[in-house]
Amino acid sequence: MKGRPAGLFVVMDIGARSGGEAYLQPLAGQLKVIGFDDSTAEECKPGDVNAIQYEHHATIVAGQDGRRTFHKAAWPFSSGLHKPNMQYFDRLPCRDNMVTVEELEVETTTLDRFAGTLNDDHIDFIKIDVEGSELEVLGGGTSMLAGKRVLGIKTEFWWDPILRGQPSFAELDIFLRANGFYLFDLELHNYQAYMRCSLPVGRLVADSRNWLGNLKNVRPDRARYGQALTGDALYFRDPISDRIAGRSSIAWDSPSLLRLCALLDSFDYGDCAIELLQDVRQQGWIDVDFDLDSVIDALTPEVELGSGEPVVLNYPKYRAISDDVRKRLDQEQRAAVLRSRP
Repeated sequence: MKGRPAGLFVVMDIGARSGGEAYLQPLAGQLKVIGFDDSTAEECKPGDVNAIQYEHHATIVAGQDGRRTFHKAAWPFSSGLHKPNMQYFDRLPCRDNMVTVEELEVETTTLDRFAGTLNDDHIDFIKIDVEGSELEVLGGGTSMLAGKRVLGIKTEFWWDPILRGQPSFAELDIFLRANGFYLFDLELHNYQAYMRCSLPVGRLVADSRNWLGNLKNVRPDRARYGQALTGDALYFRDPISDRIAGRSSIAWDSPSLLRLCALLDSFDYGDCAIELLQDVRQQGWIDVDFDLDSVIDALTPEVELGSGEPVVLNYPKYRAISDDVRKRLDQEQRAAVLRSRP
């Protein structure tokens, strides 16, 4: 989203070993990332560090301040406070990755305690990947979620407590909804690593492009093979849904609204961002200090009109084209249904 600056975006990356998240790159230049991980700062740096303010904290975030046992796994990304249940993981080809190679006593802190040390008056987005401790981390930050006006959360989850003795996804979802967040997306991880040892790479077929018969998994998208054990869930605040539900989760102002719109747009939810601004105009739930039409135009996607180059249209023109496309698609769908009837 280009247009009026929304102020500095502040993001917490809890479990930052993998480095920067691609969806944050459009915010570079206006972005501060606070990373937490047991690994080094170099391993956790976002890609474009020159355009991003980055702080690294070799701190284990948990539900309480104190000392805990940290289980280092053979695959470093699988390390965490919750020890894998090897009776379960012995069934899977990835079992060697999950083996605990060292147990360390570590100091832990909570999000609420850490937030009390920050000068930033807002935390816009939290990404969490802590191998089963996600709900515990969030539970230690309930004051921060409201007080720092957190707008969105992307969290890993482990589906069933049998995996690591962690809470279920259902408990995580209940907690987030109770704290004013709405589910926007759910990505399940049922990739090849989670197949059973009985068929360690699934059902094989010969590669038709090679007469020698090189073998491959029968499913082109191997990420969709195997039981779903983990995943990532994306949540945002939604003031319109709050109004429909008769509640209010945080106090809104113009900068917070603009940052929420920019975050929604970075995840390709431009429709939701534009709807929010239209609702502000119609319902007047906050007094904005920016031109709504200009920001709506900035949120309007580019469109390919056949010239080979994307064309930037204002929102009314884009909406007119979009309405026409939707009508034609609906007509084609109805015609297809009628043709399928005996």
